[in-house]
Amino acid sequence: MKELSDGVRESVIHFELYRRLKNSVCSSGFLGRMELDVEPEFPVEGGSVDLLVKAVLNGSITNLLVLEVKRWTKEGLSLFDSQSVDQVKGYVKSLPAVYYAITDGQRFRLFKASGDELIGNYKLSDDITIDENVARQLLEGLVDIHKGKTSKLPFSTFEDPIEEIEKATSGFSQVLIDLFDELSSSGVVRIEKRGNVMWLNVGHNKGILRVGIYKELSENYIHVQLEVLKKALGIDKTDKMLRKLSEIPGFQWIPGRIDPSKSSIWIYIKNAITEEPDYIQAKEGLRKWILELDEALKH
Repeated sequence: MKELSDGVRESVIHFELYRRLKNSVCSSGFLGRMELDVEPEFPVEGGSVDLLVKAVLNGSITNLLVLEVKRWTKEGLSLFDSQSVDQVKGYVKSLPAVYYAITDGQRFRLFKASGDELIGNYKLSDDITIDENVARQLLEGLVDIHKGKTSKLPFSTFEDPIEEIEKATSGFSQVLIDLFDELSSSGVVRIEKRGNVMWLNVGHNKGILRVGIYKELSENYIHVQLEVLKKALGIDKTDKMLRKLSEIPGFQWIPGRIDPSKSSIWIYIKNAITEEPDYIQAKEGLRKWILELDEALKH
């Protein structure tokens, strides 16, 4: 099994989860408990569900569980991206479904769709993906919850990492503040402070990046002005620069947010840090990107 290091791609976890869960529902030992099936990439309005567990209840097919797969990270903060949770809620309402969950292959957050009630945060294994025994326990536990035989899954639990998220939000915010101050003092860029918002001005282009810094950490955000870049660089160069920006730790969210109909994209820093970015790499990568942008704007 792949060593747990800097993170494991969603596609790897997605494939392994589907394989294990599918093997479990096809096993003769599961027959008689409840008829289940697992479908990958099930289409819904606005996107697709990573994995959908269906059940035959009272003679009709019911969408029992919507499962969203996230990238594995050391602290499991990827499961606490509030916008990802909201996206799954939208899928659940569109289907609809009885339960939904977010997992990184090792951890599993289970919710009841009615009322968006958190049933529990569970640790399924010590590895990045579950084996078939754990897959069977997971499905049987879900069925038992639905039948009212139990109120929780048969795994150890963990608490929401609230303090870790606040600490990371503060840390990454400070990285951006320090870099902006450093580049501004050296004369490379100009930083314009408008209330609680820092505008990164490069040449005559104002607010290419905007960073909101507030007393309430959960309000801190990063804002990228797409229209400013397009007017200054053109579409092709802008696409190139955005690709490079998305490769910087803490900015991997960019491709998923770009919408041709929108003039800008943004994210709360509390959600950006669920990628658990390396601060040194983030600072150096963003410095290099801003310097390259400065050069591009001169030509």
